[in-house]
Amino acid sequence: MPLASPSGPDSRALAEPLAVDGREELARLGCAACHDDLAGAGQRLAPDLSLAAARLRGDFLLRYLEAPAEAQPGTRMPDLMAGRSSSEKAAVARELAAFLASEAASTDGSPAALVGDPGRGDTLYHRVGCVMCHGERPSAGAPAPLPEGGRSLDHVAGKYTSSGLAAFLLEPLGHRPGGLMPDMHLDRQEAADLAAFLDPAPAGASHALDATLVDAGREHFRTLRCAACHGGMGGVQPPIPFPAGPLGAGCGAEVPPAGLPSYDLSGAQRAALVAAAGQLDEPLSTEAQLTSTMAALRCTACHERDGAGGVPASLDRFLTTDEPDLGEPARRPPTLSGVGGKLRREWLERVLHDGASVRPYMHTRMPVFGDANVADLPGHLEALDAEEPLVFPRPEGEDWKEAREAARTMLGTTGLGCVSCHQFNTKDAPGFQGVDLITTPERLRERWFRDFMVKPTSKVADIVMPESWPGGEPVYDTLLGADTDRQLGAIWHYLALGRSARNPRGIDQPRWDVNVEGRARLYRGRSGIAGFRGVAVGFQEGLNYAFDANNGALAGLWRGDFVSVNWNGQGAGDFNPRGRAVQLPRDLAFAPGADTPEPWPVRPVKTEENPVNPDPTYPRQHGYRFRGYHLDGDGVPTLRYSIGAVEVEDRSVPVREGERTVLRRSITFDSPEAMPMVFRALAGLVEVPDSGGFVFGKLRLTVAPLSPLKPKTFELRSVESGSELLLHLPLPAGPSTLELTYDLAD
Repeated sequence: MPLASPSGPDSRALAEPLAVDGREELARLGCAACHDDLAGAGQRLAPDLSLAAARLRGDFLLRYLEAPAEAQPGTRMPDLMAGRSSSEKAAVARELAAFLASEAASTDGSPAALVGDPGRGDTLYHRVGCVMCHGERPSAGAPAPLPEGGRSLDHVAGKYTSSGLAAFLLEPLGHRPGGLMPDMHLDRQEAADLAAFLDPAPAGASHALDATLVDAGREHFRTLRCAACHGGMGGVQPPIPFPAGPLGAGCGAEVPPAGLPSYDLSGAQRAALVAAAGQLDEPLSTEAQLTSTMAALRCTACHERDGAGGVPASLDRFLTTDEPDLGEPARRPPTLSGVGGKLRREWLERVLHDGASVRPYMHTRMPVFGDANVADLPGHLEALDAEEPLVFPRPEGEDWKEAREAARTMLGTTGLGCVSCHQFNTKDAPGFQGVDLITTPERLRERWFRDFMVKPTSKVADIVMPESWPGGEPVYDTLLGADTDRQLGAIWHYLALGRSARNPRGIDQPRWDVNVEGRARLYRGRSGIAGFRGVAVGFQEGLNYAFDANNGALAGLWRGDFVSVNWNGQGAGDFNPRGRAVQLPRDLAFAPGADTPEPWPVRPVKTEENPVNPDPTYPRQHGYRFRGYHLDGDGVPTLRYSIGAVEVEDRSVPVREGERTVLRRSITFDSPEAMPMVFRALAGLVEVPDSGGFVFGKLRLTVAPLSPLKPKTFELRSVESGSELLLHLPLPAGPSTLELTYDLAD
């Protein structure tokens, strides 16, 4: 399915509708859920009905079950009762709704308690990128025309309860894992504000449970094969062989035979489905797979690639930035042309899987579409955009010393002035706050970097960056023999030093002390003790800890004052403990299963010689996901993360034990089924004294003997660094809690 080209230089929209991609239609409609013959097309997962039933308004749910396309135009849900009378449809819908309500998940923890502001929601909608897929929605008057291929939101008002819509917007992939509605990185208040803007009507009630109808609804759910698409409710449905005749004679027909679902398909969609069904044995090229996925996820609604897509002129005014003087690249999503040759594979992974961004000044947000939905994109982009590799040789000895000083000079305000417009190591520039230079080797490939530095506009149109090596010749000709490649290589390797790189001239950011007064204090930012996603928590009792949110590990503890911080312009910077901390391993702490991994999957470590992360999917490949945190009235955070299907809440508070203040840590697991888990509590020089517990330097760890979740066995395994303390946890189905106590010597 080739992407169309824009009609002129001012057009950033697709000039004509995209041809219907039959394979994507098969996947979007979930045809393989019933016909395993069509599995080659893939399948976009259907919504989680246990969540939907808890958050939809009762009247909408009934209308939707009776006639899906009328209640929500463009839905992929078929009419399962085509050909039945109106009264019969209404009766079945009531019974199905009763069954769904009986299976509905709890809505505890939703943003229901927050009052949304529709004015803030209006600003948010038109600022972060919603407008690019759903079109402009003026506060008064009819909505503007939809962008090409966009989806109307007219049905939303009246579909969800107020809190239900906010809950959906907060975690859309949990509700609809197919990825067609991505996660826009909304916080709880933003989700409530956006819900208030999209659905300003009074709150409606979710469907009330009529217990007398539940059994009949359960039977309808089975006979209508609802569980084929919506897993987790009603068991597994056996496959149906794909009909030998043409697709148009089955459920893809304009008027399907009685008893078959009826899809609201156009003639073009039906023709594409028929064609795709007969070609599933023919492998798609890498380019066709990439194009299909990009079109399905609407990447080209914001990004241009090879002359196709991009933000249309009618929506251009909604691209905004905090740094307008940096030009068009500061407000416009970057081109995807050649992006696989620009970005390192590991950074592509972070952008697509985690929504990583280095442009905090750009208001349009990079969404997250779900790991499974974008799993192949990094490889496709890398394969299609590959260029001949370039490696800057790293100088040694005195040459390296000369190169370091030359790079520092060139980057500074008395050299090429790079730090005049770019942050450096999270520190503010004296002028504009452009992309942090220190991230360069982590993100970019050397060849792209070299070509960009020599001629910036050849890679980024409209960039305001000056040419410092015009025509390949250096402007600063007094350093490193006026050799362009030596100068650029020196800058590259200097930036690869990361946090240890000295500030160039012009960067002078004072450090500030953060104190704890009364309530607990939380600070997030980069740190040496807890990595680039560090969370520091301090208590007035003078006992503090740091948590590595990237890897899910308690990273260190210390007594005394809290942290010193280097703030940048957005209020977040690097922090350091102000007391002498006990550094704990920052590796993944939990591994599902009864068998201890051999060896334990430790985090990859970058060095000056190897500045690129050798394993960018760690710890995601082991099932770990950080889910954020919430604060109680005393400011104490409960950290939330998951290990596979197990949801975890991790809360630590100081408590008195006799004359000492210790840190009491409660880790609560919520497992869908009984399963074993291994917890790596300590690693290094671990001792087992006669007095009990486990000792690691100045730290003593004990596990509560009457803990709600008592470890089945303790294992002290010898490793190169000393020992690993492993706790084997027999998790039951449902919630359970492990209680640990950390006593840090004065």
